Amino acid sequence: MVTYLGFPDLNTFEFVPYAPSVIAGNLSQSLFFVHSVDMVEGENIAYDKDRFMLDTGAQVTVIGSRIASRLKLDPDDPNFIVEIQDVTGDISEAPGFYIDSVEIPGIGQWLKYKNVPVILMDIYSPEGGTLDGIIGMNLFVEYNIILHGGGMMLDDEPKLEFERIVPIPGDIAPPGGNGEVTGLDLEVLAGAWLSVPGSDNWQAPADIAPVGAPDNVIDMLDFAVMSEHWQEGVDM
Repeated sequence: MVTYLGFPDLNTFEFVPYAPSVIAGNLSQSLFFVHSVDMVEGENIAYDKDRFMLDTGAQVTVIGSRIASRLKLDPDDPNFIVEIQDVTGDISEAPGFYIDSVEIPGIGQWLKYKNVPVILMDIYSPEGGTLDGIIGMNLFVEYNIILHGGGMMLDDEPKLEFERIVPIPGDIAPPGGNGEVTGLDLEVLAGAWLSVPGSDNWQAPADIAPVGAPDNVIDMLDFAVMSEHWQEGVDM
């Protein structure tokens, strides 16, 4: 029995369940193998792990004991605790941690995340044994994803494609953005520094803060947002 179904909304972490826009293959299936996942916590690494599954019904990311051991995570000293309700209605507690970085390879680009919340829990694999973990949909809220292969009943190699549907805050140059936050964007923001609508150097795309509700002035708030996303999208 798979007990990760029925996660709470975890309002304190603002996790919202999303589903991928496109699933190639069996549309009735919600579990897919992921070719590789890299995780880093401090000096501890868990690279190129291929026993992860992507679950379109999971709201959060889960890691198993194998990965927790690699990352030297102590279940008796978690960063937070989550109550889990399984399919039978029973409630238990699971330790949670913030992982320094998680990278998921895709065709044409990798998705890279920092300070990722995960839950430690062992989950049985459809292939037998236990999984390394589950990749939850909270990591894909800004992307359309296409899954090639990787289904439970298929032998073909799993591959992922990602298409960003939400612009990166701070990606303002060239006009329309290029999927990266770099010196090109900083140059535009610097050129519009302290400007307001009507100023000779006003650049509306540089008014990025507060995110979703720009305040018609280019200042430290905008610089802070750009700094937060600095070099996001750049293939290191």
